[in-house]
Amino acid sequence: MSEMQRQASLSAGDVLYEAARVACLAPSIENSQPWRWRIRGNTLELHADRSSQLTATDPEGRLMIVSCGAVLHHATVVLAALGAAATVERIDDPADPDLLARLTLIGHHQVTAEDMRLHHALRTRCALVARRDLAWRRRPVARGDQEGGVGEVLARLRVVCDRVNRRRVKTLLRTPVADSPSLMDAFH
Repeated sequence: MSEMQRQASLSAGDVLYEAARVACLAPSIENSQPWRWRIRGNTLELHADRSSQLTATDPEGRLMIVSCGAVLHHATVVLAALGAAATVERIDDPADPDLLARLTLIGHHQVTAEDMRLHHALRTRCALVARRDLAWRRRPVARGDQEGGVGEVLARLRVVCDRVNRRRVKTLLRTPVADSPSLMDAFH
């Protein structure tokens, strides 16, 4: 059976299960994976898992929500690679504050080379982290910036070794997001 035939034979529940399973490879604050998935018919719901919230380092849950955003992004990448079109509905319901988003299948998506590249990148990123994790702990990260990106998502890692810049980072981390300048602006 070809890959396309196998994908075509998957039920909506199977497609959503696979999207949730692979999406859980997403990075999260201290690898806490503070999310739960629930499949309801042709809908995949993303819930924050407060029992996994790291209250000492993330008392307001902001990094928990960022982690949930990463897993939501990964789920959309997996669905696209599986050829499933889906809508993303972000939820802000005071009655159910842990329900963050719904992905609802709406039909077929024509898989592109970019979809496959993104899917490969998220799976490769996890494999590299798993394989190199111990080696990274044994040797220091080189000074300077490391940049990398997938599609329109760009990340920059700056190793902060000096006392002045460490203070700047601590100040930025204590500042509410709406009031904080860009992290990059703080170092220029």
